[in-house]
Amino acid sequence: MSDTQFFYAPAANVTVGKVLRIKGRGDGIVRGILTTDYQYLTSSGSTAHIDQVFRVCLQFYDTQEVACLNCARPTDFYVVRGWGTYLPRGRKEHPWQELH
Repeated sequence: MSDTQFFYAPAANVTVGKVLRIKGRGDGIVRGILTTDYQYLTSSGSTAHIDQVFRVCLQFYDTQEVACLNCARPTDFYVVRGWGTYLPRGRKEHPWQELH
């Protein structure tokens, strides 16, 4: 009998318009998903599997100034208040790494 192996993933899918909890920051609403093939999904309900997510742009209700993806050129970003861009590449304790 083989041992069952468990793995940790921050989420199976990421969906535009849904709330995503970022440890150390709080709950943010997904406003955009930049996929690994550089499609920028912004329509409510658009979804991407975690393996296809390159960056996620979230809106928070706080005053922190953090990076936010540029809708016209999603590989560029602005520093704005109440937003944040995260990469799903972190450790189990902090699965979402913030883009600086």
